[in-house]
Amino acid sequence: MEGITPEDISAIRTIIANNVEIIEDEAPRAEPAMEDEGEEQDEAEFHSPDDDQEETYECPECGGAITLDMTSCPNCGVGLSFEVEEEEENS
Repeated sequence: MEGITPEDISAIRTIIANNVEIIEDEAPRAEPAMEDEGEEQDEAEFHSPDDDQEETYECPECGGAITLDMTSCPNCGVGLSFEVEEEEENS
């Protein structure tokens, strides 16, 4: 795009990072059909290693994958700071 400087892009990414909340829906997982076995198996046996991975986000500077425990982006080195927003309840 013409007329947008790298500083403008950085400012826009910062605004998005500070104001956009990423919400991921967990889709129900279908268990594989066991035709040879009539017994039901424990859910733990179908546990995917992906279930243990941390939620990833996008670096506001370069778009690389980052996680909440990182203090800087492994791709571009920009410093990261995560803030937890608490919702106010009006009682």
